[in-house]
Amino acid sequence: MTQDFYPWVLMAGLGMVAGVALTLAILRAFASVRRHGKDRALLSLPLGVSLEVGWENSPDGLNLHEALEVLEKIQSFNRLLDFSVVLEYTRKYGISYLGLKGSNPSHSWNPGCLACSSLDWAPPGGYRIYLNPDLPLDSIAARLSRELGLELKPEEVQLFLFLHEIGHTRQAGNDCFISAAISSALSGGRRTHRRRKELQKLKVQVEKFADSFAMAELLKWRAAGEAAEKKPLPQGHSPGTED
Repeated sequence: MTQDFYPWVLMAGLGMVAGVALTLAILRAFASVRRHGKDRALLSLPLGVSLEVGWENSPDGLNLHEALEVLEKIQSFNRLLDFSVVLEYTRKYGISYLGLKGSNPSHSWNPGCLACSSLDWAPPGGYRIYLNPDLPLDSIAARLSRELGLELKPEEVQLFLFLHEIGHTRQAGNDCFISAAISSALSGGRRTHRRRKELQKLKVQVEKFADSFAMAELLKWRAAGEAAEKKPLPQGHSPGTED
């Protein structure tokens, strides 16, 4: 009787192993995981089943996988502009996001679009800035130099565009940007001729203010760079801040 029992145990064990292997194969082929924050994820299973999972991270520790991902993104942004400059403005001006994708549904950039920004409606709010990474810097620098009356070097183009978009923020003093965004949204597609003229005038004021802000900040960074060549800056010092 004992000898007859072993084949059944072996078959049951093989069946369990096969079932687990088949389940893992199905999950690998059809399931997906999407992160929701630092300690939550959504597991999407076949047949429309979703499962939210969470885990605890020690507050005094650092998730190295997340750190590597962030560092890789910082390195990609450093090819456009010094990321330390980005951090200088992040908290002061409420910059919540920096991206490289265009505003089209395909994330492509419209011809002639150099950069853009928008309000960030997700908590805690702020502004989202997008830079076009594929600009012909030499020709853009020449064009902006003519328009601004300030000689702009090709390597300064992305920095200027970043500062220009910050110049749209209320923290920079550009209240017209909020007014233009709200007025444009409320008026929709049915705008009278007078309304279109008012919006156009408001947009011109927005861009003029942003250009002035960007040029002033760029000159501060230039001065800081020239000073650094002669004498190292004190630790923690940044242009435009008071000692």
